[in-house]
Amino acid sequence: SVSIIDTTTQTYLRTIPVGSGPTEMSFLYGKLYVANSTSSSVTFINTSKLLGTISTGLNPVWLVSLSGRYLYVINSKNKNVTIIDTADTNATQVSEPKIQITVWNGPSAIALVWTKIYVANTDDSTVSVINTTNNTVSKTIPVGDKPIALSVIGTNLFVANSGVDTVSMIDTATDTVKQTIKVGTSPLSMTVSGTKLYVQNKDTKSISIIYTAAPVLKSFSTDTPNATYGEGAVINIAALFDQKLAQGSIMTILMNNGVELILNTINDQELSANYTI
Repeated sequence: SVSIIDTTTQTYLRTIPVGSGPTEMSFLYGKLYVANSTSSSVTFINTSKLLGTISTGLNPVWLVSLSGRYLYVINSKNKNVTIIDTADTNATQVSEPKIQITVWNGPSAIALVWTKIYVANTDDSTVSVINTTNNTVSKTIPVGDKPIALSVIGTNLFVANSGVDTVSMIDTATDTVKQTIKVGTSPLSMTVSGTKLYVQNKDTKSISIIYTAAPVLKSFSTDTPNATYGEGAVINIAALFDQKLAQGSIMTILMNNGVELILNTINDQELSANYTI
């Protein structure tokens, strides 16, 4: 069932029966669509009553809307995606969905980026790319073991790989993995806040924070005391940034004497190097 709460008064209004095992919902044009994982259907309701039921594949677990009209529903036990045209859901029962798209084994998460749908296939360690202009799978992208969750920031798609404790970052312009980021053990879900991605790690009971924007320089400093130094003296120079730096980060600075110094020692949010006079 689905319970309706008045958010103005914070009071319970009513409960509307839906299918068995409701897992995910999407609101379109005054109707709420509910994926029922156990009864293999999508129920659509309004704020007062059940309007109808749409048959899907086995175990629908996630859904996403496109253009305010089409619903893409993951059927985790059928390794396919059902497309529902919500303009056709005026009747009380829609027995045949418009299209079924075959993906790979164990589809578990779905995300929309512009006109492309991305489906995480947990059992095959891949992400399927669906071209919504012709509703076909245009590409299959290998990622880490057991991809289980998807999040979108800008044109980048982030994939939580629960089997190898990483997050894959996919450039959706090219549909290629451009970075793999180590997180805690068994990443389970992700939440976006601005340009930060928060990853829930089940087994380590922790949250990993991924900064998706470029680091911003905050200040330069040195732990060498102010003094006059001669040739051969060593001076430490450090640059502080607004976020934790990735492995392999470097920065080149130009000294007043024209010498270029590469800062390549990483300590959390800091890059540093020693300059020899």
